[in-house]
Amino acid sequence: MTLSISNNQQQASQSIARGCDDTRRQLLKSLLYLASPSSALLPFAATSEAVEPQDYFASGVQFANGDYGLAIVDGSGKLKARLALPSRAHGMAHSARKNIGVVFARRPGNYAVVWKLSENSGLPARAELEIVTKITAVTGRHFYGHGAFSADGRWLYASENNFAADNGDGKLVAGIIGVYDAQNGYQRVMEISSGGIGPHEIIVSADGTTLFVANGGIATHPARGREKLNLYTMRSNITAVPLRDGLPDITNLRQWLLPAHSQRLSLRHLVEDGLGNIWIGGQYQSDIATAKISTDTPLVARISAQQRRTSEPLQSLELPEISSNLQDNLRHYISSVAYNPVSNTVIFTAAKGQGYLQVSPFSLSTEVEGRDKRGDAFTGSFTWHDSGEVSGVAATTTRVEALSESAMDSGWRMTTGKGEWFTLWDDGAEGLSQDQQSQGGRRTTMAFDNHLLGFQSQS
Repeated sequence: MTLSISNNQQQASQSIARGCDDTRRQLLKSLLYLASPSSALLPFAATSEAVEPQDYFASGVQFANGDYGLAIVDGSGKLKARLALPSRAHGMAHSARKNIGVVFARRPGNYAVVWKLSENSGLPARAELEIVTKITAVTGRHFYGHGAFSADGRWLYASENNFAADNGDGKLVAGIIGVYDAQNGYQRVMEISSGGIGPHEIIVSADGTTLFVANGGIATHPARGREKLNLYTMRSNITAVPLRDGLPDITNLRQWLLPAHSQRLSLRHLVEDGLGNIWIGGQYQSDIATAKISTDTPLVARISAQQRRTSEPLQSLELPEISSNLQDNLRHYISSVAYNPVSNTVIFTAAKGQGYLQVSPFSLSTEVEGRDKRGDAFTGSFTWHDSGEVSGVAATTTRVEALSESAMDSGWRMTTGKGEWFTLWDDGAEGLSQDQQSQGGRRTTMAFDNHLLGFQSQS
């Protein structure tokens, strides 16, 4: 595999920490919230009179008054609808087939809220966010902040922690995937082993046949907050769970393991590209936040399409080499990963390093596809971009009206923990160009969380 690496950013400063861990008061607040028939639901007037499907973006946020919630914004970063949440949210899932979304509590939260965005043709037109139902983690479990829908939208999968048998030291916790039936009020119908400890992001493959789980390997217990209990023994992996009619088949699991020298790398986020490769972003775990961390552990891993076709139950992960200078700039922390099907690019954001990595466009021509079918990896490159404290990222293919005619149709929406909203457009020759209209990014009154979900409304 040929991966050319470039680095054109100076050493970045540490990002400003935001949010706080869940406390006993937040837990009580969560229980009161989940018991209520509804929560604060504030629709905002939309700027367009059309009721055709539009691009929207969802993110967990902290509002200016300190409250947590879910925000729905349009392509320019303008708030369209929001709902209040009892504590900090993290990741989301969306089913285009069912036009339904879910927002999950940040670890070790116990809530997930199923929501639906709709538009009406009133004057002015309005985007309305409806709460479909609220899910509470079962006793002895909590959510890990991520989930995914089956291809047909029938099943919802959630990454969870089983701490029921643990006394608080993390030695008996186990990662699980909870399965919920969307056709029957999101009742929890089963759970399976995630294949490791600390499952984080989970995705369903484009063909709907496989659930990929990023097991971060870090043991935690809600009684100890977000404390990491097993740094000296942690082992992360990626587990592939076959799906049969949407339900997990645990008889034929496959796993990709890290080499021994990467024992402290926690694999957290993943995305599938147009060739069927699975790209993974990791976070290196040190004992002390300010400790010097070795630069010989790459933060990016890949499962090639060829590896996915083999039947070997245990395989090794590909870890592309990244220059030590660039590795330092990443601050050993990948926040999120996203894929753009139009430009065929993958982006890894690094909030602590104040920027993002882009896997440059690689052709989907017959020639490249032919090489891939014969088992050869694609050629591509990583490029560093300095963009501030970027974390949330989602692909976009819709041009904002304010942009000039020279703007590309394919690009990215990005958010920061400081409330900034960026629009960047792909240019096959020059990489990414920032939306000049934003003048360095739109400043909002919300602090965005680590993830951004792009979706289209269906009235």
